[in-house]
Amino acid sequence: MTVEVMVEERIACPRCASLALYRFGHVRSGLQRYLCLMCGRQFIPGHERIVSLLRPTCRTCGAGMHRFKKVTGYTVFRCARYPVCHTYLRVLERPVVGSEKESLKESLEGRSPTRFPH
Repeated sequence: MTVEVMVEERIACPRCASLALYRFGHVRSGLQRYLCLMCGRQFIPGHERIVSLLRPTCRTCGAGMHRFKKVTGYTVFRCARYPVCHTYLRVLERPVVGSEKESLKESLEGRSPTRFPH
């Protein structure tokens, strides 16, 4: 005779460690999303945010900038202090040529596409 023991996994907010959570729907892949009732953070357990180290800084106020819009050929960043600071920055994508293109294809083979925070 075997006895199965069920262990209850306690999910806590990654920002404030609160246990006061609300199930807040699912993401496209089917994973459960949660909303913290204390600080308002939305999260998926076991998935950390992807933070870009190449995030530009605002030329006007010095704050960080967030990706605002991605269009074919360029990305538009907006100041984190918007609407106080109305600075936008357009960054053109650098074309990949020659042997660099081949090495990039080899390194990305078999990987899933990278998702960026919105």
